[in-house]
Amino acid sequence: MSFKTVLYLGFRPFKPKKHGVKGVIQHTIIVVAIALLPLVVVLLVADGMIQGITNRYIETSSSHFRVFPRNEENEIETFELLKSKLSSNGDIKNLSIQREGAAVAVVGDVKRGIFIRGVDPDIMINDSGFAKYLTVEDGEFDLTGDSVVISSFLARKMDAKIGDEFRIITGKIIGKGKILPRISKYKIKGIVKTGYEELDKLWVFMPLSNSIKILPIGSSETFIGIKVSNPYSAQDQIYSFIRENIPSDWNIRSWDQLNRATFENFKTQEMSLTLIMGLIVIVAGINISSSLIMLVLEKRRDIAILKSMGLSPADVMGAYLLTGIIIGIIGTIAGMILGVFISVNINEIISIFENIVRHSF
Repeated sequence: MSFKTVLYLGFRPFKPKKHGVKGVIQHTIIVVAIALLPLVVVLLVADGMIQGITNRYIETSSSHFRVFPRNEENEIETFELLKSKLSSNGDIKNLSIQREGAAVAVVGDVKRGIFIRGVDPDIMINDSGFAKYLTVEDGEFDLTGDSVVISSFLARKMDAKIGDEFRIITGKIIGKGKILPRISKYKIKGIVKTGYEELDKLWVFMPLSNSIKILPIGSSETFIGIKVSNPYSAQDQIYSFIRENIPSDWNIRSWDQLNRATFENFKTQEMSLTLIMGLIVIVAGINISSSLIMLVLEKRRDIAILKSMGLSPADVMGAYLLTGIIIGIIGTIAGMILGVFISVNINEIISIFENIVRHSF
Protein backbone atom coordinates (compact mmCIF):
# COMPACT_ATOMS: atom_id res chain seq x y z
CA MET A 1 0.00 0.00 0.00
CA SER A 2 1.21 3.52 -0.82
CA PHE A 3 1.45 6.58 1.39
CA LYS A 4 -1.38 8.03 -0.68
CA THR A 5 -3.60 5.17 0.48
CA VAL A 6 -2.74 5.88 4.14
CA LEU A 7 -3.66 9.55 3.64
CA TYR A 8 -6.95 8.56 2.04
CA LEU A 9 -7.81 6.24 4.92
CA GLY A 10 -6.77 8.88 7.49
CA PHE A 11 -9.08 11.51 5.99
CA ARG A 12 -11.89 9.09 5.16
CA PRO A 13 -13.71 9.31 8.57
CA PHE A 14 -14.24 13.06 8.01
CA LYS A 15 -16.38 12.52 4.90
CA PRO A 16 -19.99 13.67 5.58
CA LYS A 17 -21.50 10.53 4.10
CA LYS A 18 -20.06 8.39 6.92
CA HIS A 19 -22.83 9.32 9.37
CA GLY A 20 -22.02 6.86 12.11
CA VAL A 21 -18.35 7.76 12.26
CA LYS A 22 -19.06 11.46 11.78
CA GLY A 23 -20.82 11.54 15.16
CA VAL A 24 -17.75 10.16 16.94
CA ILE A 25 -15.43 12.57 15.12
CA GLN A 26 -17.61 15.59 15.86
CA HIS A 27 -17.90 14.64 19.51
CA THR A 28 -14.13 14.32 19.89
CA ILE A 29 -13.40 17.61 18.12
CA ILE A 30 -15.90 19.41 20.38
CA VAL A 31 -14.36 17.85 23.49
CA VAL A 32 -10.86 18.93 22.42
CA ALA A 33 -12.05 22.46 21.63
CA ILE A 34 -13.89 22.78 24.97
CA ALA A 35 -10.86 21.41 26.85
CA LEU A 36 -8.52 23.91 25.17
CA LEU A 37 -10.96 26.80 25.57
CA PRO A 38 -10.32 27.53 29.31
CA LEU A 39 -6.55 27.28 28.80
CA VAL A 40 -6.62 29.98 26.10
CA VAL A 41 -9.02 32.17 28.09
CA VAL A 42 -6.99 31.85 31.29
CA LEU A 43 -3.71 32.68 29.56
CA LEU A 44 -5.07 35.69 27.67
CA VAL A 45 -7.27 37.07 30.46
CA ALA A 46 -4.58 36.51 33.11
CA ASP A 47 -1.99 38.27 30.95
CA GLY A 48 -4.39 41.13 30.30
CA MET A 49 -5.32 41.35 33.97
CA ILE A 50 -1.68 41.37 35.11
CA GLN A 51 -0.81 43.98 32.48
CA GLY A 52 -3.75 46.16 33.54
CA ILE A 53 -2.85 45.91 37.23
CA THR A 54 0.80 46.59 36.44
CA ASN A 55 -0.13 49.74 34.54
CA ARG A 56 -2.23 50.92 37.48
CA TYR A 57 0.58 50.29 39.95
CA ILE A 58 3.29 52.11 37.99
CA GLU A 59 1.11 54.99 36.79
CA THR A 60 -0.79 55.80 39.97
CA SER A 61 1.41 54.49 42.77
CA SER A 62 5.07 53.53 42.43
CA SER A 63 5.95 55.57 39.30
CA HIS A 64 8.40 54.12 36.76
CA PHE A 65 11.36 55.07 38.92
CA ARG A 66 11.52 56.39 42.45
CA VAL A 67 14.43 58.46 43.81
CA PHE A 68 14.74 59.11 47.53
CA PRO A 69 17.46 60.02 50.08
CA ARG A 70 18.82 57.59 52.65
CA ASN A 71 18.80 60.46 55.13
CA GLU A 72 15.29 61.80 55.68
CA GLU A 73 16.60 65.15 56.92
CA ASN A 74 16.40 66.85 53.52
CA GLU A 75 14.69 70.14 52.76
CA ILE A 76 12.11 70.23 49.98
CA GLU A 77 14.40 72.64 48.09
CA THR A 78 16.89 69.78 47.67
CA PHE A 79 14.21 67.72 45.95
CA GLU A 80 13.28 70.65 43.70
CA LEU A 81 16.90 71.14 42.60
CA LEU A 82 17.35 67.46 41.84
CA LYS A 83 14.03 67.37 39.99
CA SER A 84 15.17 70.25 37.79
CA LYS A 85 18.47 68.47 37.08
CA LEU A 86 16.84 65.20 36.05
CA SER A 87 14.34 66.89 33.74
CA SER A 88 17.13 67.45 31.18
CA ASN A 89 16.74 63.88 29.89
CA GLY A 90 14.39 63.73 26.92
CA ASP A 91 13.12 60.22 27.79
CA ILE A 92 11.83 61.46 31.15
CA LYS A 93 8.35 62.85 30.58
CA ASN A 94 7.27 63.69 34.13
CA LEU A 95 8.79 64.22 37.59
CA SER A 96 6.81 64.83 40.76
CA ILE A 97 7.74 65.21 44.41
CA GLN A 98 5.52 63.15 46.68
CA ARG A 99 5.25 62.35 50.37
CA GLU A 100 3.59 59.24 51.75
CA GLY A 101 2.78 58.02 55.23
CA ALA A 102 0.21 56.27 57.41
CA ALA A 103 -2.32 57.99 59.65
CA VAL A 104 -5.78 57.58 61.17
CA ALA A 105 -8.87 59.24 59.70
CA VAL A 106 -12.10 60.14 61.45
CA VAL A 107 -15.43 60.88 59.76
CA GLY A 108 -18.23 61.33 62.27
CA ASP A 109 -17.79 58.49 64.73
CA VAL A 110 -15.97 56.20 62.29
CA LYS A 111 -12.18 55.76 62.56
CA ARG A 112 -10.00 54.01 60.03
CA GLY A 113 -6.35 53.64 59.10
CA ILE A 114 -5.38 55.52 55.93
CA PHE A 115 -2.41 56.01 53.64
CA ILE A 116 -1.73 59.68 52.93
CA ARG A 117 -0.34 60.66 49.56
CA GLY A 118 0.92 64.21 49.30
CA VAL A 119 1.11 65.11 45.59
CA ASP A 120 1.25 68.06 43.22
CA PRO A 121 -2.27 69.60 43.14
CA ASP A 122 -2.02 69.66 39.31
CA ILE A 123 -0.97 66.01 38.99
CA MET A 124 -4.09 65.15 36.98
CA ILE A 125 -3.06 67.76 34.41
CA ASN A 126 0.69 67.17 34.38
CA ASP A 127 0.71 63.37 34.54
CA SER A 128 -1.30 61.75 31.73
CA GLY A 129 -0.68 58.21 33.02
CA PHE A 130 -1.98 59.11 36.47
CA ALA A 131 -5.08 60.73 34.99
CA LYS A 132 -5.72 57.74 32.71
CA TYR A 133 -5.87 55.14 35.46
CA LEU A 134 -7.40 57.17 38.30
CA THR A 135 -11.13 57.60 37.85
CA VAL A 136 -13.03 60.33 39.68
CA GLU A 137 -16.17 58.63 40.96
CA ASP A 138 -17.73 61.65 42.65
CA GLY A 139 -16.85 65.33 43.06
CA GLU A 140 -13.57 66.40 41.47
CA PHE A 141 -9.85 65.93 41.97
CA ASP A 142 -9.43 69.29 43.71
CA LEU A 143 -6.46 69.65 46.06
CA THR A 144 -6.62 73.39 46.60
CA GLY A 145 -6.49 74.65 50.19
CA ASP A 146 -7.42 72.30 53.01
CA SER A 147 -9.04 69.64 50.83
CA VAL A 148 -8.56 65.92 50.36
CA VAL A 149 -9.56 63.34 47.78
CA ILE A 150 -10.27 59.87 49.16
CA SER A 151 -10.70 56.39 47.71
CA SER A 152 -14.11 54.94 47.00
CA PHE A 153 -13.36 52.15 49.51
CA LEU A 154 -12.81 54.65 52.34
CA ALA A 155 -15.87 56.63 51.31
CA ARG A 156 -17.97 53.47 51.45
CA LYS A 157 -16.55 52.10 54.71
CA MET A 158 -16.62 55.46 56.52
CA ASP A 159 -19.92 56.58 55.01
CA ALA A 160 -18.16 59.73 53.79
CA LYS A 161 -19.58 62.08 51.18
CA ILE A 162 -18.42 65.10 49.25
CA GLY A 163 -18.22 68.13 51.56
CA ASP A 164 -17.89 66.09 54.78
CA GLU A 165 -15.29 67.03 57.35
CA PHE A 166 -12.33 64.64 57.22
CA ARG A 167 -10.14 64.66 60.32
CA ILE A 168 -6.66 63.15 60.16
CA ILE A 169 -4.74 62.10 63.27
CA THR A 170 -0.96 62.04 62.95
CA GLY A 171 1.90 62.21 65.43
CA LYS A 172 4.02 65.24 66.21
CA ILE A 173 7.47 64.59 67.72
CA ILE A 174 8.03 66.97 70.64
CA GLY A 175 11.47 65.75 71.73
CA LYS A 176 13.10 62.85 73.57
CA GLY A 177 11.11 60.35 71.51
CA LYS A 178 7.76 61.65 72.74
CA ILE A 179 4.93 61.91 70.22
CA LEU A 180 1.98 64.26 70.58
CA PRO A 181 -1.18 63.41 68.61
CA ARG A 182 -2.02 66.03 66.01
CA ILE A 183 -5.51 66.47 64.51
CA SER A 184 -5.89 68.19 61.14
CA LYS A 185 -9.26 69.01 59.56
CA TYR A 186 -10.00 68.89 55.83
CA LYS A 187 -12.94 68.85 53.44
CA ILE A 188 -13.60 65.96 51.09
CA LYS A 189 -13.60 67.29 47.52
CA GLY A 190 -13.46 64.06 45.53
CA ILE A 191 -13.83 60.29 45.59
CA VAL A 192 -11.60 58.25 43.27
CA LYS A 193 -10.70 54.68 42.32
CA THR A 194 -8.17 52.89 40.11
CA GLY A 195 -10.31 49.85 39.36
CA TYR A 196 -8.14 47.66 41.60
CA GLU A 197 -9.25 48.02 45.20
CA GLU A 198 -6.28 46.23 46.75
CA LEU A 199 -4.11 49.04 45.42
CA ASP A 200 -6.12 52.15 46.29
CA LYS A 201 -8.43 51.28 49.17
CA LEU A 202 -6.56 53.32 51.85
CA TRP A 203 -5.51 56.27 49.69
CA VAL A 204 -6.09 59.85 50.77
CA PHE A 205 -4.68 62.54 48.47
CA MET A 206 -3.76 65.98 49.71
CA PRO A 207 -1.45 68.79 48.52
CA LEU A 208 2.24 68.06 49.01
CA SER A 209 2.61 71.14 51.23
CA ASN A 210 -0.06 69.87 53.64
CA SER A 211 1.44 66.37 53.81
CA ILE A 212 4.83 67.88 54.74
CA LYS A 213 3.17 69.73 57.61
CA ILE A 214 1.33 66.80 59.18
CA LEU A 215 3.47 63.73 58.39
CA PRO A 216 6.48 63.27 60.69
CA ILE A 217 9.78 62.67 58.91
CA GLY A 218 10.51 59.45 60.79
CA SER A 219 7.26 57.75 59.78
CA SER A 220 6.87 58.97 56.21
CA GLU A 221 8.78 58.93 52.95
CA THR A 222 9.48 61.78 50.55
CA PHE A 223 10.62 60.89 47.04
CA ILE A 224 10.72 62.00 43.42
CA GLY A 225 8.46 59.92 41.19
CA ILE A 226 9.82 59.65 37.66
CA LYS A 227 7.79 58.74 34.56
CA VAL A 228 9.52 57.81 31.30
CA SER A 229 8.32 57.38 27.73
CA ASN A 230 8.38 53.58 27.84
CA PRO A 231 8.69 51.95 31.27
CA TYR A 232 8.94 48.43 29.78
CA SER A 233 12.08 48.99 27.72
CA ALA A 234 15.44 50.82 27.86
CA GLN A 235 15.36 50.79 31.66
CA ASP A 236 19.12 50.34 31.96
CA GLN A 237 19.90 53.59 30.10
CA ILE A 238 17.46 55.65 32.17
CA TYR A 239 18.66 53.97 35.37
CA SER A 240 22.28 54.85 34.54
CA PHE A 241 21.38 58.46 33.77
CA ILE A 242 19.51 58.87 37.06
CA ARG A 243 22.28 57.15 39.03
CA GLU A 244 24.88 59.52 37.55
CA ASN A 245 22.85 62.62 38.38
CA ILE A 246 21.78 61.96 41.96
CA PRO A 247 23.96 62.29 45.08
CA SER A 248 25.74 59.18 46.31
CA ASP A 249 23.61 59.06 49.46
CA TRP A 250 20.38 58.79 47.43
CA ASN A 251 18.67 55.58 46.30
CA ILE A 252 16.93 54.72 43.04
CA ARG A 253 14.37 51.97 42.54
CA SER A 254 12.62 50.91 39.33
CA TRP A 255 8.95 49.93 39.23
CA ASP A 256 9.72 46.19 39.04
CA GLN A 257 11.94 46.43 42.13
CA LEU A 258 9.33 48.35 44.08
CA ASN A 259 6.51 45.91 43.22
CA ARG A 260 8.49 42.66 43.00
CA ALA A 261 6.56 40.73 45.66
CA THR A 262 3.19 41.66 44.15
CA PHE A 263 4.11 40.71 40.59
CA GLU A 264 5.78 37.45 41.63
CA ASN A 265 2.53 36.55 43.38
CA PHE A 266 0.61 37.26 40.16
CA LYS A 267 2.99 35.08 38.15
CA THR A 268 2.65 32.23 40.63
CA GLN A 269 -1.14 32.37 40.38
CA GLU A 270 -0.95 32.44 36.59
CA MET A 271 1.35 29.39 36.54
CA SER A 272 -0.99 27.51 38.89
CA LEU A 273 -4.00 28.24 36.67
CA THR A 274 -2.05 27.23 33.57
CA LEU A 275 -1.05 23.93 35.20
CA ILE A 276 -4.67 23.15 36.07
CA MET A 277 -5.82 24.00 32.55
CA GLY A 278 -2.97 21.88 31.16
CA LEU A 279 -4.32 18.86 33.04
CA ILE A 280 -7.66 19.43 31.34
CA VAL A 281 -5.91 19.38 27.95
CA ILE A 282 -4.28 16.05 28.90
CA VAL A 283 -7.76 14.69 29.60
CA ALA A 284 -8.78 15.86 26.11
CA GLY A 285 -5.82 13.94 24.67
CA ILE A 286 -7.01 10.80 26.45
CA ASN A 287 -10.46 11.41 24.99
CA ILE A 288 -8.94 11.42 21.48
CA SER A 289 -7.34 8.02 22.09
CA SER A 290 -10.66 6.68 23.41
CA SER A 291 -12.44 7.93 20.31
CA LEU A 292 -9.86 6.27 18.06
CA ILE A 293 -10.39 2.98 19.89
CA MET A 294 -14.14 3.31 19.27
CA LEU A 295 -13.41 4.13 15.65
CA VAL A 296 -11.26 1.02 15.26
CA LEU A 297 -13.89 -1.18 16.90
CA GLU A 298 -16.58 0.17 14.58
CA LYS A 299 -14.39 -0.47 11.52
CA ARG A 300 -13.06 -3.93 12.37
CA ARG A 301 -14.75 -5.43 9.30
CA ASP A 302 -13.32 -2.72 7.01
CA ILE A 303 -9.84 -3.19 8.52
CA ALA A 304 -10.05 -6.96 7.91
CA ILE A 305 -10.93 -6.33 4.26
CA LEU A 306 -8.08 -3.83 3.87
CA LYS A 307 -5.60 -6.28 5.41
CA SER A 308 -6.76 -9.00 3.04
CA MET A 309 -5.98 -6.58 0.21
CA GLY A 310 -2.40 -6.19 1.46
CA LEU A 311 -2.59 -3.34 4.01
CA SER A 312 0.02 -3.89 6.75
CA PRO A 313 -0.60 -3.33 10.48
CA ALA A 314 1.77 -0.34 10.32
CA ASP A 315 -0.36 1.20 7.56
CA VAL A 316 -3.52 0.71 9.61
CA MET A 317 -1.90 2.31 12.64
CA GLY A 318 -0.61 5.21 10.50
CA ALA A 319 -4.05 5.86 9.04
CA TYR A 320 -5.73 6.06 12.46
CA LEU A 321 -2.90 8.10 13.94
CA LEU A 322 -3.41 10.56 11.09
CA THR A 323 -7.11 10.69 11.95
CA GLY A 324 -6.23 11.47 15.58
CA ILE A 325 -3.78 14.21 14.55
CA ILE A 326 -6.42 15.82 12.31
CA ILE A 327 -8.96 15.69 15.15
CA GLY A 328 -6.43 17.35 17.48
CA ILE A 329 -5.57 20.08 14.96
CA ILE A 330 -9.20 20.93 14.19
CA GLY A 331 -10.15 20.90 17.89
CA THR A 332 -7.13 23.03 18.79
CA ILE A 333 -7.87 25.62 16.10
CA ALA A 334 -11.56 25.75 17.10
CA GLY A 335 -10.67 26.06 20.80
CA MET A 336 -8.14 28.84 20.15
CA ILE A 337 -10.57 30.82 17.98
CA LEU A 338 -13.35 30.53 20.57
CA GLY A 339 -10.90 31.27 23.40
CA VAL A 340 -9.65 34.46 21.74
CA PHE A 341 -13.23 35.54 20.99
CA ILE A 342 -14.30 35.02 24.61
CA SER A 343 -11.15 36.73 25.95
CA VAL A 344 -11.70 39.80 23.77
CA ASN A 345 -15.36 40.05 24.79
CA ILE A 346 -15.02 38.81 28.38
CA ASN A 347 -16.53 41.94 29.96
CA GLU A 348 -19.59 41.85 27.72
CA ILE A 349 -20.07 38.11 28.33
CA ILE A 350 -19.84 38.58 32.10
CA SER A 351 -22.40 41.42 31.89
CA ILE A 352 -24.80 39.17 29.97
CA PHE A 353 -24.51 36.42 32.60
CA GLU A 354 -24.95 38.97 35.40
CA ASN A 355 -28.15 40.25 33.76
CA ILE A 356 -29.45 36.70 33.33
CA VAL A 357 -28.77 35.85 37.00
CA ARG A 358 -30.24 39.18 38.16
CA HIS A 359 -33.50 38.62 36.25
CA SER A 360 -33.68 34.96 37.29
CA PHE A 361 -33.87 35.83 40.98
